Amino acid sequence: MENIPYFDFSSFPLNSENILNQIELSAGKEFNSIFINFGEFFPWSEDTVSNSKFAYSDKLIDKIVNICNANNVNLIPVISVLINCDFILKNKKYKYLLNEGLLHNGLDISSCGAVKLLEQLIDDIFSLTLSSNYLLLEFPVITNKESKGNIVELINPLINRLTEHLLTMNKSLIIGWNKNKQTNELKYYFKKNKVILMNYFKTYPVRKGKYYNIDINDFSVKINGIEYTVSKFSGTDCFIGNLNIGNFILSEFNKDEYTKILDILDSFYLILNSIWDYIRISWENLSFFYNNIETVPRLKFIRSVHLLKQKYVNFEDERISAFNIFENYFQPDFFKNWMDGKSNSIINQINILESIARQMSDGQ
Repeated sequence: MENIPYFDFSSFPLNSENILNQIELSAGKEFNSIFINFGEFFPWSEDTVSNSKFAYSDKLIDKIVNICNANNVNLIPVISVLINCDFILKNKKYKYLLNEGLLHNGLDISSCGAVKLLEQLIDDIFSLTLSSNYLLLEFPVITNKESKGNIVELINPLINRLTEHLLTMNKSLIIGWNKNKQTNELKYYFKKNKVILMNYFKTYPVRKGKYYNIDINDFSVKINGIEYTVSKFSGTDCFIGNLNIGNFILSEFNKDEYTKILDILDSFYLILNSIWDYIRISWENLSFFYNNIETVPRLKFIRSVHLLKQKYVNFEDERISAFNIFENYFQPDFFKNWMDGKSNSIINQINILESIARQMSDGQ
């Protein structure tokens, strides 16, 4: 069984050099095909969805396509908005596509506008990947309970329209589905509609840390009679986009190098969780003080704020270490903004608690 790497560039926007390096290395290793998920950072057209300021450029997509064509690699783009659609739903005009009653956090495929939006996304994808013959559409786990009836009846309009839409471009549809929730009726339905099914079948750990883990998700898919295993990294906060899944498949994954990097991430998340524990303890001590006029609760609160400030110094050291390692992996300013989002809320909490502790110390 041949292997296919699934590159997930969808959550943290890597810089162009990092992405091209991964694609070039994999294309040179004679992979038959590769899957790429650009997610919200694909350069969507203005008429489709709001573009991220960190969106990949058209030129980058062109370079990826050229590398794949030059090495006879079939590039299979991925659309995963049925699972992860936050970047779409932040646009108010698409709020109606989210059904609060669903058991998954994605677009409601039964809503009247979902298929039209998917068609627009597909057109955008293939406008830059003309030589691609397939599209992977990732589905959430959908149950009979959720659909309140036959699952086939729920997805039938969607599949019919999308397959017809792709046929007009001479493209084929691959659906990513969880086999644990799949029925024989669905198998027959997909086969009848000439839809290729990509089944999840195994997950195993690559690295188990205390706060940062990396797993491999394996899927099976049969294309043109050839059966493949599609392998994809999964991990915390999607730093995994920086790891070359192609090298892992070929046993060329530098575990020592990445262990050092991932240890830094583990340490960062450890101190991040710890400092929020100290913030919680400080507020609990303050609450106890308000319910007790004795001196001990006052001193206990002031002491907890003092320890919190000391902990923040350690957090800053870990933050700087992580920043120095990861800043250059991503597009300019992205990682700084991400780090600022983690630290600014902490600083606000410390400032409030420190102000109250100062007032207590001054006898106010």
